[in-house]
Amino acid sequence: YKKTNYLFEMRGLESVKVKGKTKRIKPYRVIGIKGIPKHKRGISELYSPLVGREKEFEKIKSALNKVLQGNGVVLTLIGEAGLGKSRTIEEMRKECGEKTVWLSGRSFSYGRTIPFWVILEQIRTYLGVGEFTPEFEVIKRLKRETKRLFGDRTDEYLPYLSLFLSIKVPKNLEKKVKYLDCESLRLQEFVSVKAFFKEIAQNRPLILYFEDIHWIDPESIELLKFLLDGLSDSAVLFLFETRPEKETGLYNIKSYIQKIYKNRYIEIRLKPLKISDANRLIHNLLRLPSFPRILLSVILEKSEGNPFYIEEIMHSFIDVDILK
Repeated sequence: YKKTNYLFEMRGLESVKVKGKTKRIKPYRVIGIKGIPKHKRGISELYSPLVGREKEFEKIKSALNKVLQGNGVVLTLIGEAGLGKSRTIEEMRKECGEKTVWLSGRSFSYGRTIPFWVILEQIRTYLGVGEFTPEFEVIKRLKRETKRLFGDRTDEYLPYLSLFLSIKVPKNLEKKVKYLDCESLRLQEFVSVKAFFKEIAQNRPLILYFEDIHWIDPESIELLKFLLDGLSDSAVLFLFETRPEKETGLYNIKSYIQKIYKNRYIEIRLKPLKISDANRLIHNLLRLPSFPRILLSVILEKSEGNPFYIEEIMHSFIDVDILK
């Protein structure tokens, strides 16, 4: 269960006796595949406060202060796999608390062929629906939220947001989309998505989190540029999490972003932990009064300061009973 629950939805069953085991075992039934698999990172039983990222977190706080003051901000977090991007963002989300609206969207390597995937995820997050939610439920929630956000202007945006989400346009609004060509429809969808996010940010600062943006699809990049320009004067923080590959979509528009946001563009590059910080992480995770020096040396040498590698090496030691 511990090794697969990040991939599958499971339901716990009553404990049973198993031959060769003195204690009863709790079985689980697989009931489906998770719509969006969680990251398999770290050891679930062990925990450490964030280590070695104090300077980086000061930059994050600076970005949050700017958006809380009503300014548009772009924050980019760059780092190789395992250096702690997800954990840093987890701590950032805790820092936000109830002060902001946080909408997440994740890009996938196979999602580059699905137009607007990451931004669709953010809108679905706000509506409280998933990819497989029945259409009638999505329609109901979209109508409710657009009415709440736009009031008397709902009909200006509802048909185009419906098209963007690939759901039925209300019959009384079909004439708004019926005679528009593809280019005009696309523009109206972009305008409506921008208005949707802008209205959300009127009540509380909005954080649009783009996870694994190095895999973003070309259509989302096109819409993202439109949003970056149109929401630069709103309390919206664009949070981009990416690996450092320079051929990715985000790098292609970096100069465009910097031109618009200037000193409101903040970039953080995560590096491997220093030996002292890696040492501190190990002791925080294990919470043992003493730790064999030879094992400590092996972990520090093999991990090369990568927090994920540190935890995986420790996990392997636990699996073979070197650590208990």
